[in-house]
Amino acid sequence: MTNFCEALTLLEYNREKGPVVIEVHPQNYEFNKEKESIFICSFPEQTEKNIIFSFTVKKFLCYIWSFVLNEKIYSITILSRVTMPSFYLDFLKQCQDKFKELEPSVRFKFIKDLIFKWDYTKNFQTIKFSFPNKDFEVQTSDLRLPFCNFDPTVNIGKDTILLRIWKALITNQSILFIGNNPTQLSNAVFSALSMITPFKFIDYYIIFTRLGDPRFADVINGSKRWRIVGTTNSLASERCSQFQVVIKLSDKPNPSNQDTLNFVRKRSNKLAEKSEMHLNYMLESDPYSDILNHFDMNKDFARCIRRIDLSENEYTNFAHSSMFWEWRRPLIYRESFREAILSFIPDDVVSKHSNDDLAIVEKSLAGYYDHIRGDDHLKAVLALHLKLIRKRIHQQK
Repeated sequence: MTNFCEALTLLEYNREKGPVVIEVHPQNYEFNKEKESIFICSFPEQTEKNIIFSFTVKKFLCYIWSFVLNEKIYSITILSRVTMPSFYLDFLKQCQDKFKELEPSVRFKFIKDLIFKWDYTKNFQTIKFSFPNKDFEVQTSDLRLPFCNFDPTVNIGKDTILLRIWKALITNQSILFIGNNPTQLSNAVFSALSMITPFKFIDYYIIFTRLGDPRFADVINGSKRWRIVGTTNSLASERCSQFQVVIKLSDKPNPSNQDTLNFVRKRSNKLAEKSEMHLNYMLESDPYSDILNHFDMNKDFARCIRRIDLSENEYTNFAHSSMFWEWRRPLIYRESFREAILSFIPDDVVSKHSNDDLAIVEKSLAGYYDHIRGDDHLKAVLALHLKLIRKRIHQQK
């Protein structure tokens, strides 16, 4: 089974029964609790003759081609755990152009045959894609910025709105998008997520929800489970007070503004750059600070982040978020860590930490130690740290 499609469905919308399954692949696929949301969100709230869009359900990104044929409404839905929205949406657009004259079951078969050919090469350095027009390969390294093809100046609007959204994402605030159709919402949410690169949004979010989706009822009733919600139902803007930022998307397309786009994206890069500099500074007083996800604010750094339009409290919220830790974790064993750990007397470092902290450090250092190659000095120092940590923990048991 390919990694790129967990399941593929062909649904028909019956005005009395709602979504009805025509075909599913694999045939024995279990939808579990998400079934109702997947089926109802595979159709736009207002009938569209031909529309391609996305929605999210927990850890799934779903990609949909919904169309009308002989006055019946159908949707073909791809369920995936892979975050490559532009590839899936472009794939469905080509399918729409190539297969639009075919019967729904034939469209489903062609899409199934193509998408289940997608696969990694043996060394995982490239992905082989099969599209209606051609087969091609893409370097996996080129997919590290999954939302970079979505332009927020086109899909959301002017700079003042974009900066509100950027700050909301960085400071753990919630955002509600009200759109005209699911395609517009898909482009807007993906564009918003593109603005915070190199940080990665890892909380649950809803690209599109509608009347009939159980999650829509939860949102209307004030649920704070999702930090981003998109909907075409204006009832949400009237009833929901849990969102700090509410964006009503324009009926008209916005012109692209490269200056604004560069300004917003550079702000995220500047935030990452200044954050790493401060983490390096913290290593000078505690080489375990990154491993333990500790963070301390000082006056110099507070002055620095105010230039990026963040207050001390806003940055502190960011520094304690899952987004920050997801970005920080791969940086732990950078060159600055090596310099710091070699500059301290191991006994002095170990002695000032609690056993709970040392248990976390021991697990992390042990994993890193096993992967070090060609640096005997660093291995010797880490071995001493591990010996002291284990002795301390063992004595306290």
